[in-house]
Amino acid sequence: MQLTGTDHATVHNVTEIANKASGDTGVVLTVRPGFSVEINMLARNNEHDSLGLIFLSTGTALSASAFICEDNTSDSGVCIYAEGSAYVGVSDSSFKRNHAGSKGGAIYFLADKVLEVNFWISISTFESNEAQYGGAVSLSSAVSGSTISFTLEGTQFLGNKGSSQDSAVNVEDNVCFRNAEVTECSFDGNSSPTGTLFLKHHWAISPCRTLLS
Repeated sequence: MQLTGTDHATVHNVTEIANKASGDTGVVLTVRPGFSVEINMLARNNEHDSLGLIFLSTGTALSASAFICEDNTSDSGVCIYAEGSAYVGVSDSSFKRNHAGSKGGAIYFLADKVLEVNFWISISTFESNEAQYGGAVSLSSAVSGSTISFTLEGTQFLGNKGSSQDSAVNVEDNVCFRNAEVTECSFDGNSSPTGTLFLKHHWAISPCRTLLS
């Protein structure tokens, strides 16, 4: 399914099982520039050779609630691959046993072109997901000056694995936080050579601040 234009769509109570895709579209949903979407779905045993189940391009917005994403595979961002999205919000969702060959076992968020972006995760569970960088979540930036407002609250990270860097949330080069907050989260049984939360290099572009110093 592809969504294009400057409209809003709601995708509720959808079940996607054992689908395969390749190229520049998501397995389940591709959201093109200018579109916003709300989702509520179950996705299990799907495969993509590069992108995730849901692919978001520049200037899009996603609100996901009660999103169950289990046993899926792709190269990066298995459940949500956001490339230049202005807003991604996830709540009351569950991501389990997903496997990415590169970045973001469940979610990959790439800041690109949009200068101010918002990304938040609330009251969700990430369990037994795996990737090379960021077993559960990975954040990156393709351009200098793009700033992220990042909120992570009331969320569990259980048994996730980052084979090279970080088992829970990996923050890559060139990411600058406009503001960042991690509250009431729990991390248990995660494994990685660099630990649970890994922040690589951060450019302090005023008025940004890094999550950790």
